Amino acid sequence: MKNLITAAKQYILLATICPSEQERKTTLFDARFKICPAYIKIAYSENGIQIKFQNELSNLDFKDIEQIKISMCGRRATIRQLYFLTLQIILKNKECLEIETYDYDDGIKLFEFAKEQGVHVIEENHIIELIRKYNRDMEGFYNFISSNARDFFKEHPYDERRLDYLKENKTKYQDFI
Repeated sequence: MKNLITAAKQYILLATICPSEQERKTTLFDARFKICPAYIKIAYSENGIQIKFQNELSNLDFKDIEQIKISMCGRRATIRQLYFLTLQIILKNKECLEIETYDYDDGIKLFEFAKEQGVHVIEENHIIELIRKYNRDMEGFYNFISSNARDFFKEHPYDERRLDYLKENKTKYQDFI
């Protein structure tokens, strides 16, 4: 857990997420973003969350989590803007894991599962409803977010176009909007 917390203090974590009983197949997302300095794999069950970072496995019990906040952020990727689900996990010891994932469905399932386990949760901009509304129409979802970006990212403008994964640069993103 020590290496994970050290990385989480410096980087926004990029994750693949799946239920622990499910065998995850490598996707294009995994192959492309595995080079991120803080790439992690998350598996969840009623026993908690298991995070694999580098060669270290860390277990988080839901009772050790104070809050999970779900939102959206944008990333510039070549000529196209990508949108990632963001999960901010705040532990009771006040450490914070800020996680981005392209696994919308499993990210939402993890969020809802944590809620069922008694974790305090916060949802920004009705993101779950929006993702479910557009279901598999990612083009429609991207168009909706892009055309409503100013309102959608009003409270956190730096989340509209994140440029790198260093937390210290997060406040500098406003300059690029």
